[in-house]
Amino acid sequence: MAIRNGGNGRGTSGERGARLRELRTGHGIIQQQVGEALCVPSSRISEIERGKRDLPELERRAIQWIHSITSPKQHTQTLDNV
Repeated sequence: MAIRNGGNGRGTSGERGARLRELRTGHGIIQQQVGEALCVPSSRISEIERGKRDLPELERRAIQWIHSITSPKQHTQTLDNV
C-alpha cells in the first residue's frame, strides 16, 4: 500500500527531492534522461527535486531507475553520503 503526501517517514517532499537531486547529479544523470526513461516531462523531475510537487511514486520510480543503470559500488558510495 502506497503512503501518500510524503507521510512515509523519510522527510519532507523538499528533503526527499534534494536527496533525489543529489543521487541523480552524483551519477552524472540529467533530468531529461530521468524524464525520458519514466515517460514524464523533465519539468516533473525538477518539481519533485525542488519540493514543489509531492509525487512519491514517481520519486520511487526515478530512484529505482537510477539504481538500475548504476553499479552496486556507486550505490554504496551514495548511501555513505546520506
